[in-house]
Amino acid sequence: MRKRLALFTMLAALSTWSFARTMNKAAQDKDDKQKNSAQAQNNHKADNGDIDVVSGPSVDPASDHAVIRWSTDKVSASSIKYGTDQNNMSQEKKISGGSRDHNVTLTGLQPGTKYYYEIVARNGQVRKTGEFTTQGTSANNNSNNGSSTSGSSSSGNVDNVQILDGPRSQNVTPNSATIYWRTDDVAASDVKYGTDQNNPSQRAYERGGSREHTAELTNLQPGQTYYYQILRRDGTVRTTGQFSTPTSSAGTTPTTPAPSTGAPAPGTSSVAVNKGPVVQYVNQNTAVISWNTNQQSSSTVKYGTDPNNMNQTASGNWGTNHQVQVQGLQPSTTYYFVVNSSPAENTGNVATSAPQSFQTVAPGQQAKQQPYQF
Repeated sequence: MRKRLALFTMLAALSTWSFARTMNKAAQDKDDKQKNSAQAQNNHKADNGDIDVVSGPSVDPASDHAVIRWSTDKVSASSIKYGTDQNNMSQEKKISGGSRDHNVTLTGLQPGTKYYYEIVARNGQVRKTGEFTTQGTSANNNSNNGSSTSGSSSSGNVDNVQILDGPRSQNVTPNSATIYWRTDDVAASDVKYGTDQNNPSQRAYERGGSREHTAELTNLQPGQTYYYQILRRDGTVRTTGQFSTPTSSAGTTPTTPAPSTGAPAPGTSSVAVNKGPVVQYVNQNTAVISWNTNQQSSSTVKYGTDPNNMNQTASGNWGTNHQVQVQGLQPSTTYYFVVNSSPAENTGNVATSAPQSFQTVAPGQQAKQQPYQF
């Protein structure tokens, strides 16, 4: 009887221990599952909903490729869907890994063609969208390379780029003038001009595309009214304007301030900055810096957040009227800069301005503008 009781007691204890172990394992599995689920949710949140694009995207298009840049506040995927159909972007470019500063090159593009793109997260969520037009002329427009007097396109593919500032004539002399305008997206810098409003026979064209446009109109006649047309890439007219040149008795050179103390006088072999530089426009991520020189020269801006280490560079047009767009800036940040102009490379003859500074605006604030007359 005692043996049976002892055996029964042992079996009961073993059963209790086995049950307790099973319950503990189930509790541990549940706890591990909850931890894994929480980690997965955190990863999903970090990769998608909790990431903001803090700069860009900006696009630098060529004829057969385009570079798209943007920055995020946390490490995220570099993935872009793109194509010529806004509703069916069938191509995709991914860069393995993750980054805060994203630089994606889209290749195999067609010249003179509008492309749409989406910056997407790993789960396919769309972060940002945009569009751009490659440089050059598409095959569909090769038969329309002659002069065009129509303000509309028969193909129906007119771009929707808007002019934000201008156009306006600047630095008008009896024999030359400058037309300036600014657009909300990269567009052609192509101007036809002449004294016949219906058939302007002269042209000022700059290869590539830009948002800041400066066209130099030359071979003008004194005391004449000139009409101009700013063209799209397909040759249609974006907008028009007019100006009058002064008579020859008014002089043959524009009125500009005298060179600063110590600078070579105009007409000598050395280039000098004789007006500016001025920060003409600044928003969260972009600044436009303008200045004049006494002779034809290059346009370069050296800039950075450290006045002792301005190690970034932006370049612009060749001429006496200089205008450089500095992109990829951070909001609410002070930048220091100098401008450089040289009449030829590797000559050692470089005009350099005194250091200046500007501050980008905070997110949501209006851009700052300062008038500048070339």
